[in-house]
Formats: sequence, structure tokens, C-alpha cells
Amino acid sequence: MPQRPRRKARFAALLACALAAAAAASGCQKRGERRDEPAGLTLTLLDEGREPRRALRYPDDPPDEQRLSLTLRVSMKAEAPGSPIPPVAMPGLRLLLDVAARRQGSLLRHELTVTDADLTGADAAHPTMVAGMRKGLDSLVGAAAVVSIDERGFQHELSLGLPGGLGPELTQFMEAARIALGDLALPLPDEAIGVGAKWQVERTLDQGGVAVKEKTYYELIAAEGTRVQVRTRTVQSAEGQRAALAGLPPGVSAEVLSLRGAGAGEVEIDLRRLVPTSAREEIETDVSFAIVQGETERVMSLTSTAGLEVQAL
Repeated sequence: MPQRPRRKARFAALLACALAAAAAASGCQKRGERRDEPAGLTLTLLDEGREPRRALRYPDDPPDEQRLSLTLRVSMKAEAPGSPIPPVAMPGLRLLLDVAARRQGSLLRHELTVTDADLTGADAAHPTMVAGMRKGLDSLVGAAAVVSIDERGFQHELSLGLPGGLGPELTQFMEAARIALGDLALPLPDEAIGVGAKWQVERTLDQGGVAVKEKTYYELIAAEGTRVQVRTRTVQSAEGQRAALAGLPPGVSAEVLSLRGAGAGEVEIDLRRLVPTSAREEIETDVSFAIVQGETERVMSLTSTAGLEVQAL
């Protein structure tokens, strides 16, 4: 096996699903006062768009009870010097969730509960992987999450309680689901904007102990009343760091040597609700990583395509 200097690594949450398989705050602010972006996040308005312009905000009153469908899917192809590796087909995960909301100070607190969980595209996946994931599906029902946002859509609280014994693949999918739930709300500029407005959000994500630099570009392509349509484009990167993967044998670690990702999507939102009318995004990621055991490393490269779909029910 090739030897390389040991380096640390981290990578994005949806990518964690692929690597795991391959490696087998409430305040008293008044309405209308400016709320700065949360620590670690920077929103920059690039173009205010055409007239008429207005400040887009999530409302004071909590929305009615909502339901949503969230689907995650991953496909990947890995390569290792001297060791041909066939493409890995993973089943997707589809969750149905009920959402209830209430005002908590200046924030809207959303409580989400999983009411159903199932696999998609299981026929094309390896039977052993499918069987392992199916064992934990029933235990996901009743799992609860909390997402709190302010009037500009910034996340101030995010949690997801999970049962034990889910297995590495299902655990990584649920970590990706947790992050997706935190991103349901659209981060909005403080300024008044119109159709054609563009802004960007930069942040460093800590996803299960993995740090990923992410920049997302937003373009407002339609706005009527509380309904808006936005096009997105995302780029991600991570420097070499150690990656703590679930399911690795004792004495074995994973290190990501480099990561680059890019994706695009579109979201339709009614600002009266947390749950988008519909949203979709697809990200392709190229990553180089090493499986380390003692002084030996097996260097591999991985190309993965991760998809996310959200639908209000």
C-alpha cells in the first residue's frame, strides 16, 4: 500500500454517508430591530434587485401545523491504486415529519416529529446494506427535532434526538437529515430587495465533528406576497483533517486529504411557514481520503452525488 505523511481531515455531512459505506437561543429583541447574523455566518448582499423592493421576513405569528417529506439519496464511485472498486449503490432515506411551532421570545421554535421512515431505491443497493438499514427504521418513528429561527430565517437552535443502535449508514443519513432540517428556512438579507436580487452566505459547518467551508449564492427569481422562489448555488471545501467515521474497527481511522464540492438547487417558500413548498438540491463532491491502520495507509478517491428533496404535504 502506498505510504503518505499522516494528515488530518474533515468533510460534509452528506458525504459522510458515502465515506461510512466506502470505509466499511431566545432573546428580548423587539420586532423591527436589526438582528445580526449568528456567529460563524456572514451574509453579503450582492445585488438589491429590481423595484419594487421590500424587506422579506418570517412573520410574528407561528404558522399552522405542517407536514413535510424529506428525501436523501447518495450515489458514489471510489478508486484505490491497484484495487478496482465497483460503484456503490446506496438506498435513499425518506422521512415524513409533523411540525408544530410556537413563539419563544423573538424566535419561532419548531418542534418536528418523525411519523414514518422508509428506504427508496433499495432494489439497486447491496442486500446486506439494505437489511442493516431496515433494522433501524422502526426505531426512527417518534424521533424529535427542534429548529428555532428568527425573522430573517437565521437558525439559533438545532437538535435531533436519535435512538441507539441505528448502524453507521443510517446514523450518517440522520446526521445529514439534521443539517437539512436546520436549513429549511431561507437566510434573508436585512435590506429591501426585489426580483433579481442576489446574496451570498458564507459559513464553516461543524457536521458531526467535521469542518467544511461552505459558500451559497442565492438569487430571487420570483416574489408575490409571502411566496418567493429562489435559485441556489453552493460550493464546499475542506482541508486535510482527521475524520471520525462511525463503524470503523478499533485501531482504524479515516483521514480526508482534500475535498471539493459544488451543487445547485431551487426552493419555493411561503414565508408564513418554516417548511418550503418544495426544495431540491444536488451536490457532487470529489474527495481524497486515507484509511489508516498503524503506520499503513490505503489512499482512496471518491466521487459522490448527494441529493436532497423537501416537499410540504
